[in-house]
Amino acid sequence: MTFSIVARCAETGQLGIAISSSSIAVGARCPWLRPGVGAVSTQNITLPALGPDVLDLLEQGLTPGAAIDTALTRNGYSQYRQLTAIDHQGRTVHFSGSETLGTHNTLSGEQCVAAGNMLADRT
Repeated sequence: MTFSIVARCAETGQLGIAISSSSIAVGARCPWLRPGVGAVSTQNITLPALGPDVLDLLEQGLTPGAAIDTALTRNGYSQYRQLTAIDHQGRTVHFSGSETLGTHNTLSGEQCVAAGNMLADRT
């Protein structure tokens, strides 16, 4: 079970991630932040390289959706991945592959996005 939230403060522009998981060392594999660029959370059969890759693409000017699509295309096995991202402007995106573990869900709000897998239910 993993759930995370990625958000941006509308007043200060600061970015943050909170994540909780049953997997060990989640803090070393899943949350990725770059000031002035964005924040990315990778989870569910995690590929840690996706976080920096998405941030690099955001820094090059891609939208969060285009950045995640490009990163997933480069690395394969996207059906097992779950990602959320927000850029420095507060634009969000979420992705859950068809093989995301258990009951899973994602939801975007105003300058925030959350994801979870192996949940008790989708609500």
